[in-house]
Amino acid sequence: MPALLVFLVVMLSAVGFSAEAREINGEQDTRTPTAVVSGTVFRDLPVNGSTLNTYGVKDGNEFGVQGVTVTAYPDAVTTMTAADGSWSLTVAGDARVEFTAWPSYLEPSIYGINSDTSIQFVSGGDTSVDFALHNPQDFVGSMTAGSEPLLFTPEHKWGPAIGVDNNNALRESSVAVAFGTNGEGQTEYLKT
Repeated sequence: MPALLVFLVVMLSAVGFSAEAREINGEQDTRTPTAVVSGTVFRDLPVNGSTLNTYGVKDGNEFGVQGVTVTAYPDAVTTMTAADGSWSLTVAGDARVEFTAWPSYLEPSIYGINSDTSIQFVSGGDTSVDFALHNPQDFVGSMTAGSEPLLFTPEHKWGPAIGVDNNNALRESSVAVAFGTNGEGQTEYLKT
């Protein structure tokens, strides 16, 4: 077996093979970049009455997001997404791909068929490493005061279970909160 190893080293040296030595976590890494991983970072638009988009899938009316940083580890190679959201990196095999530094008004979208999270574990050669971002204002940004969606929840109070209090009046049993984009709302009590 040692003779075979020596033979391989001699043969590879004879044909000009060389591996670039790098240090990763204090150890020498002699892997040679052999595979390209690539994908798209795109703006995931909301589904509404006039748009039949699918969350986590890049639909025809959704555009790429430019300038997102994409890094693959353990090789620590980095690139930024192009104007159409596309990106590619050459890695030495399996990699952990991280997406960072996207525009502050965007947030990671729902996990879907073509969109994973901002950290993905991929195989070398994977060309579908996509990441979707959405703007929360797309869902509730056009609301005006009084048009916020209502969040209904039961209200539990100590007292008679029949819905009347000591004054023989109907007791509130449900609460509706007008839930705005800032996470705060006006509480309305409903007598049910």
